[in-house]
Amino acid sequence: MEKTTASDRRKAAGEPTRKRRLPRVERRRERARRRILDIATERFAATGLDQVRLEDIADEADISRATLYSHFASKDEILRELVRPVLEELIRLMKEKKPASSAQAIDSLVEVYTTMWDQHSVGLVLALRYILHNPGELADLVSKIQSQTDSVLRPLNSDGVLRLKTDLSRNTFIQTAIVMLDVLRGESNREALFREAIRAIILKKG
Repeated sequence: MEKTTASDRRKAAGEPTRKRRLPRVERRRERARRRILDIATERFAATGLDQVRLEDIADEADISRATLYSHFASKDEILRELVRPVLEELIRLMKEKKPASSAQAIDSLVEVYTTMWDQHSVGLVLALRYILHNPGELADLVSKIQSQTDSVLRPLNSDGVLRLKTDLSRNTFIQTAIVMLDVLRGESNREALFREAIRAIILKKG
């Protein structure tokens, strides 16, 4: 006769099974990994990507360099880990806020990037180099962002109101948007100022 476990009996009775706890070693590694990412985020924001060394992150996390390298082989790998969820959230939000008409295009982009800035300002700044320069392993996500932004701007190009071609307008918007949101940080009427600045940069004078 087969032996039944407590988990089997709970399943048979329709009761929820307990979630398996990670072994202590895995929990410790996960805490260390999270600590590395948190410190890296703070340092990238404070001093810029190029000034941060993995050795400094390891020292602040109070772990050996070997332990850090067991989690992340390079600074770029840490950066990708930080940027990936930001790009995924940007894609999700752009789908959710897709404008119904060209008249709503700029307002839609402004709303999306303002929301993203409020939730992921550092991640958005770090993501910029991937979006505009070298997407590498994040190329698929970057391509989706570019495609979604183009789909918002293309009707404006068809209407003849964009200053530049769609792809150039997209790159101009993304780079300008992130810089402008940083400049306008703390302004009470930030969103209105942001919208006005983007319109002036992207659209022809009408």
